[in-house]
Amino acid sequence: MISFHLDSIPKAAKTFLTVAQVREIVTEQLTAAEDAAVNACVAGEALDGHRVVAMNSQGRVVHADHGTASHAGQVYGMTLTSALTGGPVPVRSFGVLEDSNWRWDLSSGLSLFLSTNGILTQTAPASGFVCRVGYLVSPTRIFIDIQPSIDLI
Repeated sequence: MISFHLDSIPKAAKTFLTVAQVREIVTEQLTAAEDAAVNACVAGEALDGHRVVAMNSQGRVVHADHGTASHAGQVYGMTLTSALTGGPVPVRSFGVLEDSNWRWDLSSGLSLFLSTNGILTQTAPASGFVCRVGYLVSPTRIFIDIQPSIDLI
């Protein structure tokens, strides 16, 4: 959750703000939150770009999988690049991610879930655990907002 601070609004404008002023304030604070949500991690295995990762017991990131019980509650974010085992990899845990090769179907629902091998899907899994990783903004843009995992019985 992002909180917006009224301290960033000029005192004279606290009573009446235009839509453009509100949009500018929100955009500045959201951009700062997104920038803070990219973390330098160490790859626990060879990783592909734009894949969901979980933190393993050694503190390294691996491709997350809804069928791997140890990944429940450990989903960390999405890789921004590929990486070799032991190498650095930037991981975004919150905010917008865009890929011009994506072709998400907005008519199939807006939620994105963890599938297997770090892949996103628009269909919630029927086994293992469910983790909503984010939602669609457009066919080529997603908003990462990882929710707590729910174990399926």
